[in-house]
Amino acid sequence: MVLSGCSQEVITDDYLDKGIEQSSSKGLLQVSWESVISTDYQGNLDALNENTLSSMNPSEEKQRVEFVLFETGEARLSIEHLAKNEGIKIPHEDLPDDRSPVKKTVIYGGEISWYDGSGVLLGSESVDRLDYSSWISDIKQIKETNSKEDINRALRNFQSQFFKVNLEKFLENIKANNPIVREIEEFQILEENETYVTIRVDLAQFEPGQTGINVMLIDKNKNRMVANRIYTEGYEILQTTYYGYSKKDIETLDAIRVEEPLLLEEPVEVTKVTLNKISNLNISLN
Repeated sequence: MVLSGCSQEVITDDYLDKGIEQSSSKGLLQVSWESVISTDYQGNLDALNENTLSSMNPSEEKQRVEFVLFETGEARLSIEHLAKNEGIKIPHEDLPDDRSPVKKTVIYGGEISWYDGSGVLLGSESVDRLDYSSWISDIKQIKETNSKEDINRALRNFQSQFFKVNLEKFLENIKANNPIVREIEEFQILEENETYVTIRVDLAQFEPGQTGINVMLIDKNKNRMVANRIYTEGYEILQTTYYGYSKKDIETLDAIRVEEPLLLEEPVEVTKVTLNKISNLNISLN
């Protein structure tokens, strides 16, 4: 990764090898990366009938993502849809569609907006604002120290699916505030050793009205998610997600694998596998 001085600091994948570089980002923090998202299906596919098999269309899409955090704590997320390969197309299932394809998605100011390749607005909807004001102090600390430890900590907080500034204190609060016999909606420590902790929580804690259970495997030393699995209330597996990280001195999330068992008419076990490979990570601090 590279940390540049002067008015801006730029962190890239070559931190250990390069010196100071310049950047022209906007906002307090700007993070960009590229993703290749592929979808495939695993299982005894030969046992499926043609109609079921035709609905399982492997695909691959390339995206460029930009996250900008402003001094106010509000963020803007932009996704450019660069290319998409939809695999095998089934002619009888392709309905006429004269709408322009979405080439860019932007979430900012309490709205999600979709644009075509010419920048023409195709539509928008109201959403919650992206509020990351709790990160401001960490980002300013990085600007003051330029240390690899602070950069790693910020990257973990940014990229992990489990945002806890102090995991050890959080675990202590769980143990102190809850009895051995736990209520469904509360956080519950299922297993813990020196390196990892497994936590169970009702999904309604994250999204009111949602049903189901989330079980998270967390690396305590690095304060980051290793894997999580979502169950129905009857403990049937809905989704399993694995998180992969680079082995460099500045550790970054570089792969996400999602496995979803499908409910089919035939008594055949088939899993939808979505792989997100992340590259060209670039972080700029103003």
